Amino acid sequence: MKEIKKIFPDVPPPVENRIAQTIIAGQDYMSRHIPGRTSVWLLFGQQLKYISPFLWAAQFSALVIVVYAVMLNEPNLYTAQNILFQLAPLTALLAIPELLKDVFHDMSELERSCKNSGSTVLLMRLIAVGGINLFALSLFVGILAGVWGYNFPALALYAVVPYNLVNVICLGVVQLFKIKGKSAALAVSLLSAGVTWVLPNTGLNITNYVLLAVFIATTIILSVQVWAIIKKNQTEVMSYGIDV
Repeated sequence: MKEIKKIFPDVPPPVENRIAQTIIAGQDYMSRHIPGRTSVWLLFGQQLKYISPFLWAAQFSALVIVVYAVMLNEPNLYTAQNILFQLAPLTALLAIPELLKDVFHDMSELERSCKNSGSTVLLMRLIAVGGINLFALSLFVGILAGVWGYNFPALALYAVVPYNLVNVICLGVVQLFKIKGKSAALAVSLLSAGVTWVLPNTGLNITNYVLLAVFIATTIILSVQVWAIIKKNQTEVMSYGIDV
């Protein structure tokens, strides 16, 4: 997209209804010339294939830190909780930029013109990115719980809650201010992670019951945020009449 803008620097951006009409025309062409849709499993595999290597690097870096911490420290519940509370935001840093990369790379219109709906593609990408992150968090908790002999579910809250917080704050800011740049979204992710990194040092009495309540609240909020994106993806194109 950047290369196209360099070739045609003076061409004004299209108006929204023309973009929608182009998407509708593309979907109509695909429906008439391509007999079937890409299977859900193949679509999921494609989303996994094109996930940014930086996301994988973030997970691996966090894994190395967890293993290193286990090797250097004696079993200590506070240390285990603090490790998870500090590392979970690292796994979430690239989640929102990766989830909305079609918007950040100006490819959302093209993606929505394909045989599979944009909502389906977005959902598969969400499952891929979320699945990788949740697997990584489960692995971290499993290492600490297994090696040091702590309760897995109770320890898991110290990983999932900061992960949810980063995603809720980041996605909320991106949606509120309509951020469409990947660098800006990454900056928002860093600020969101900074909020969670500061929390353990505020002196707040963070009990398991408090974490459970925050987990439930952030899970509901995150679900509503994602549902709103998918719903918007489904309806915004059809809100325009076809006038080509």
